[in-house]
Amino acid sequence: MQEVICLHPDDYPASSSQEVMGSLARALYEKGGPEILKIIESVFRRLGQVQGDTMKKKLVCGDFVSAVKGFFGPALKSSPPRAEFVELTEHRLVLKAFTCRMGIQGVGGDLCRAIMELDREMIGQMAGQEVEMRIDKSLAAGDNYCLIEFKTIAKKDGL
Repeated sequence: MQEVICLHPDDYPASSSQEVMGSLARALYEKGGPEILKIIESVFRRLGQVQGDTMKKKLVCGDFVSAVKGFFGPALKSSPPRAEFVELTEHRLVLKAFTCRMGIQGVGGDLCRAIMELDREMIGQMAGQEVEMRIDKSLAAGDNYCLIEFKTIAKKDGL
């Protein structure tokens, strides 16, 4: 007999496609445990590659600054703002976010890092260069806001 999983609607939000993705990733993680994180990370990374390439064509992005402004523009311009730039330079962004568009607040930092491969890869695709990400605070980990650093990775000559 197959086990039935009962989901409480408040625990698994589904008011947007992003929340549905977050809820599905959460349910998979809760069912499969930490070893499933690599699969979640891989799927979100691939989605980020595809969506980042599409957004790059639509927004005419080609550098890091235009990529992050294009990507985070709606969150910055919403009322009230869902995010703000703490610091933005030619190669680095520190972002403070006040909401979790994936709906995974309070479920844990490990799942957040796996899902955030989506944003890291999208920004990299839009900027046309590799980007690393560090999450210092996370709504998913129980913090009051997210604090995330995105930074370009310098290409090594001759490689």
